[in-house]
Amino acid sequence: STFPTKSRLVVSGIGREHQPTMDEMLEAVRGSGSNNAPKCLVLFPSEDALTFDQIEAMEAKAKDAGSSESDHDRRYDVVVIDGTWAQARKMYNRYIPSEEDGGPQRVQLSDDAVATLNGDSSNGNDSAYWYDSEDNQRITGHQ
Repeated sequence: STFPTKSRLVVSGIGREHQPTMDEMLEAVRGSGSNNAPKCLVLFPSEDALTFDQIEAMEAKAKDAGSSESDHDRRYDVVVIDGTWAQARKMYNRYIPSEEDGGPQRVQLSDDAVATLNGDSSNGNDSAYWYDSEDNQRITGHQ
């Protein structure tokens, strides 16, 4: 796989007529992986979200098993929602179809990545968890 070579900003609440990047994002999340399009992932922790390394390993395993759907060198579109957890949930629910409805797969940061972002290299204490700023509860599915 390759890292994205460009990024786009989409601002919730600004009409599509004023930001063509909204249509690009919606096209990516609705056409995830179809017709040789890049596979779209959305960074949004959940109980069933995988890390990027886990997704890569599954695709490599599928390729080794002869699956025509797997392409270890595939490109990815990654949607990163920035805001408070309440804002992120609202944007996710408004713009991102569920996987069952053909939307992108959820991906979450690995424990090591979260620990690095939190400045914790030991990865063995409670600071490596993500917390909801509104109610100070640990985010389920993300450790």
